[in-house]
Amino acid sequence: MKCQGLSRKIVTMKILFFLLLITVTSKEIGAQSLKDYLKNNAVLSPYEKLEIEFSSKQLLDENLIFFGFIHGSAAPQYLDFKLLEYLVRENGLRYYAPEVDYSQAYFLNLYLKTGRREVLDFVVYFYSKRIPQDASTALLDKWQKIYALNQSLPEEQKIKIIGTDYPSVDKRIAITHLANLVKGKTFNHPMLDSLAIFQDLSIDDRNIWSGKPAAEKIREYGGYTYDYVYPLSSRYNFSRRFMDYYKSHKKVILQAVGDLRSEFVDIMEAKSKKRETHIIESFKSQVIPLIESGYQVYSNFGYGHIHQSPISGFCPLACALKNEFPAIKLVSILGLLAKSKVLKETKMKKDDHEIVERGLTFKSISYQGYKTSSIHDGHSFFERLLGIQQLIRYAGKSDVLMMKLTANNSPFDDDAFLVAYKRGRGLSIEPDQVTTDFFQYVILMQNSDSNIPNQEHAE
Repeated sequence: MKCQGLSRKIVTMKILFFLLLITVTSKEIGAQSLKDYLKNNAVLSPYEKLEIEFSSKQLLDENLIFFGFIHGSAAPQYLDFKLLEYLVRENGLRYYAPEVDYSQAYFLNLYLKTGRREVLDFVVYFYSKRIPQDASTALLDKWQKIYALNQSLPEEQKIKIIGTDYPSVDKRIAITHLANLVKGKTFNHPMLDSLAIFQDLSIDDRNIWSGKPAAEKIREYGGYTYDYVYPLSSRYNFSRRFMDYYKSHKKVILQAVGDLRSEFVDIMEAKSKKRETHIIESFKSQVIPLIESGYQVYSNFGYGHIHQSPISGFCPLACALKNEFPAIKLVSILGLLAKSKVLKETKMKKDDHEIVERGLTFKSISYQGYKTSSIHDGHSFFERLLGIQQLIRYAGKSDVLMMKLTANNSPFDDDAFLVAYKRGRGLSIEPDQVTTDFFQYVILMQNSDSNIPNQEHAE
């Protein structure tokens, strides 16, 4: 009987919690003021006829434009291209800073010059190491469209990619970058000259089911699982040896490479141990000088990076740049999803193949498809931006709602709707903060399919 009573209490508590959650996540903007504002400032569109159109041309006057979104859905990749295309066609934009690192940007620029599919595949492979939800067919299609757009531009107006993200933990891309940087050069230095064998874009990939056979080796000698999965002659282990050698012989290496010194430092050394700090420092060294020279820069990053004011006491990328460079005209476009699917995970299955390396046997795995989710799109019972429900109602069946948040008599100047994010314990902001302290534009994307892993891209 005590157990039954306890169960009823638990059920009652859950119901009360759900009711509280509904109350908290249902908070809305003054209905009439928002309705009038939407009528005058929101643009609705289907995906197939989408043209970037806000209530004014102000976007063209900004110096630095951020588009932030939740990873894993196809629509943000499509909208990212449409925003880039709009700024290129209407404003002659030349600099695009997507969420990639310095070496990834090098190969993306190479792809835009050559159109070689193997270069794009190489970049996306390493892109998947950090953002697997977006290493997708939609991402590949977007870059193919960017290539076509770039081909249509005069040489002096072609797009250049800027890489500001933290370097990939998989150093093979950095070593391949170095190898291509020194192509045709000799240094009479065995380690530097050995880079020549890594000038192609091969990837010695190995997928294993379990790293347990390597666990004892790791405990005894240190290192990582893949140090023992890959042969000593592999690109994986060469890249680790080269990185270790560089750290121990940095002065000698940099002296030997001469006028390539600065490029070596940019490729081999992170500006900070913390990712966000590294990104901020990269923007300060690569992007801010361009803006100060009169260029406009467009950038996409995950939702969390583009807040222009602190969240839970943390000042992310857009916030830090706004504080340090107040003269720069900086805007953030908030990308929202609703009624959409996201890529949750890829499915891998143990197969009959075995990998034997230095006396250790590993079971290999192969790709078996993917799983999607409709509750991780940023708008669900357990995860929601306050105020989004009214935008969804106004959008109705339209795929896209685009709106400037800072027009006259904006209700977003009065409250923190679309900023107060309810996930678990929620994110805290200062009591007097309002939406337009964080974002100036919003794009609501509905009815989006999930991303499809790039393994399924049709040839």
